[in-house]
Amino acid sequence: MRPKNIKLGKMRKEGEYYYTPKGRWFAVYQNHLFKDGGGYGDLIKDYLSRDDAKKMVYELNGWTK
Repeated sequence: MRPKNIKLGKMRKEGEYYYTPKGRWFAVYQNHLFKDGGGYGDLIKDYLSRDDAKKMVYELNGWTK
């Protein structure tokens, strides 16, 4: 089941991590895709700041700044 506040307009890869606002918090999700093109995100963790969420997404995806 997909959380209501997740917009899937941005193309993401299977298993890729991303963050999105969730009320006053920022939530980190892992992306999952269906064969028909739909998808959903598994909640990994909530963060108080955008910077903390962004740092975790970069670390989980193996990206460097």
